[in-house]
Amino acid sequence: MIFWSNPILRISIFRYTLFEGFFLNMSGRKIYEIDLHGIRHKEAIEVTNNKLQELSSYGSFSLTIITGNSSKLQSLIINEILLNSEFNYYIPSWNLGQIIVDYVSL
Repeated sequence: MIFWSNPILRISIFRYTLFEGFFLNMSGRKIYEIDLHGIRHKEAIEVTNNKLQELSSYGSFSLTIITGNSSKLQSLIINEILLNSEFNYYIPSWNLGQIIVDYVSL
């Protein structure tokens, strides 16, 4: 069960609006989310990479990246950022339009 912790923040980036926020799960752990709808692929890669670096500097996290129906964007994110990194990721079978990234800081 997931509860809203704060309203979605709207951040203007380039010419588009990036939706960013977080949820709290039952154990109180933050689950972050970014929505890349309407953002060009090059800019989406940059936003995703910056967000992953920012969150990893704070420690362990879970990030849901909403890509929508763009399998090309998913491939770019996986191949350019996630494939050879310390992040664990998967595309859930219940929603093929997102990538869930987990990072555990030891």
